[in-house]
Amino acid sequence: MNQISCSIPTQIGNCKSLTHIELDNNEITGTIPSKIGNFENLTLLFLWQNHLEGSIPSSVSNCQNLEAIDLSQNSLTGLIPKGLFNLKSLNKLLLLGNELSNQLPPDIGSRSFLIRFRANYNHLIGSIPREIGKLTNLNFLDRGSNRLTGIIQLEISRCQNLTFLDLHSNSIIGILPASLDKIVSLRLFDISENEIKGTLSPTLGSLVALNKLVLRKN
Repeated sequence: MNQISCSIPTQIGNCKSLTHIELDNNEITGTIPSKIGNFENLTLLFLWQNHLEGSIPSSVSNCQNLEAIDLSQNSLTGLIPKGLFNLKSLNKLLLLGNELSNQLPPDIGSRSFLIRFRANYNHLIGSIPREIGKLTNLNFLDRGSNRLTGIIQLEISRCQNLTFLDLHSNSIIGILPASLDKIVSLRLFDISENEIKGTLSPTLGSLVALNKLVLRKN
């Protein structure tokens, strides 16, 4: 295992033919250089498990061929750039274990090819946007341990390929929508440590693939 301990040099922006950047699981410090936006052919950006700080540069959204971004387990702060949700080829966006603090924009619905989105253990606020229902290929949604509010939108039932839905440790209110029974591929559903009220719908019995249901501390 490597233990590279330095910052990412800004001169990396001169390597315009790069298609993959995999610097994960090192001791890299400093910020993500904005010149990463120079890589028109970049398809994969993996910087997870380092000591990066500062914000995610908005220039990353210039890399229109990006298919996978993993910036997890750093100390990134600020906003998730709105432009990330306009990347036409993006299918994996992993941001867990940082200190990001904005709410998701409605633009998230414009990326119907997104398969995996993890942003748990951050400081994200606001409610789950209705536009989440447009992500019909979404398989994995993890936004646990944030500061989410509002209700579980009925539109989430349109994500019929969803197998993993984790919203634990937030401040989500209301009832569990009966339409959740339409997500027949769901295997894990964790809504523990929120403010959910009401009763369990008998329609949950339609979730024949479900093997983990966590509702404690509501």
